[in-house]
Amino acid sequence: MNITQYVTVEGHQIAYQEMGQGTPLLLIHGIPTNKALWRNVMPKLASKNRVIAPDLLNFGESDMPSDTDVSINAQCRIMLKFMEELNISKTNVVAHDIGGGIAQLMAVNQPDKVNGLVLIDSVCFDSWPIPEFEPLLEPGV
Repeated sequence: MNITQYVTVEGHQIAYQEMGQGTPLLLIHGIPTNKALWRNVMPKLASKNRVIAPDLLNFGESDMPSDTDVSINAQCRIMLKFMEELNISKTNVVAHDIGGGIAQLMAVNQPDKVNGLVLIDSVCFDSWPIPEFEPLLEPGV
């Protein structure tokens, strides 16, 4: 996979990997994974797309602040700003788990920025996390 790159969004470093050229394709992971979830599919998708796989805030190599909102709504806002930082005006999104909840909110909140969605085992509401999973949001878990 490519080397990890970083952009700053809302004062936090967001890690991502990118490969390929063409139509942007944003891959959003779920919990408790990170951008490595997509390592085996990125090269295939990159043959026809500009594929970008970020680590959500508080996951993988992105910053892990202890006092920042990392809800699905906050991650949606961060992903839209992440797109701006990478000069992506519109993208297709493939998302898994809570990434699917984020992707759905992106499409609802900013429909002009999302061409299409592929949702895999997706969260379907913005009330994540359920209480049993709240400990998994702690930095370093």
